[in-house]
Amino acid sequence: MPVRKTNRGHGGLTGYLARFPDSSMPGSPGSPGNPGSPGPRFASAGSTHFESALEKDLFLLLRYQQHVTREVRFFEEQPLRIEYLDAGTPRHYTPDALIHYHGSRPSELVEAKYRTDLRKHLSKWRPGYQAAQAYCRSHGWVFRVRTEFSIRTPLLDHASFIPAFLGRTHDPDDTRLVLSEVQRQGESTVEAVMDALAPLKLPVTQIITLDGPALRRATLLPVLWTLVAHGFVLLDVTRPPSLDSALRPKAY
Repeated sequence: MPVRKTNRGHGGLTGYLARFPDSSMPGSPGSPGNPGSPGPRFASAGSTHFESALEKDLFLLLRYQQHVTREVRFFEEQPLRIEYLDAGTPRHYTPDALIHYHGSRPSELVEAKYRTDLRKHLSKWRPGYQAAQAYCRSHGWVFRVRTEFSIRTPLLDHASFIPAFLGRTHDPDDTRLVLSEVQRQGESTVEAVMDALAPLKLPVTQIITLDGPALRRATLLPVLWTLVAHGFVLLDVTRPPSLDSALRPKAY
């Protein structure tokens, strides 16, 4: 639970981002060795509070790294209140997030700030950040201030789009078909896979009604995105997800 109440953030934007459950889904498209089997939908499990658009984007990234790339074990918003003295005056500082990773990577205490605000107010915020650094050293953690330049990268487009396909169920034959084609092509693109499975006679921009190959493509494309969401297909994250995105099967 956050240690402070949600305040009005940068530009007055506040809100909640749905969390996903931590447990796996037996029989779901993400189950090891069982892609495409029917399973329960991926339901939300609580929510994360954010106080600015930049915080929201940070939490979108962390949710993606927790459930899609599996780098993050779990994260907490506004996790603790750090007491410190500033020129003899008692003050406190509440960081935006605490991130726990899998493996040996140390946990991170993170503050999300716009670069212009950071430059303008750094002298005011520095004592709190120094207190956070000292706190992290005593716990074996790392303190980081992240700006829009490290948060709003093409990976954020993936974090905004791909998690919507977590837990979706599809026809098992369609799932096996798409996965087999990805494995057959190896390093390829989304469009090349779709062209092989549902070739179109007209450019996508000229298709008005969904019938024949166009309807088939509209059915199979979400299957491919679901395979990406569950890690069976790896997508190039240096560019926003699109038909041009490079992809490859896992362990290719």
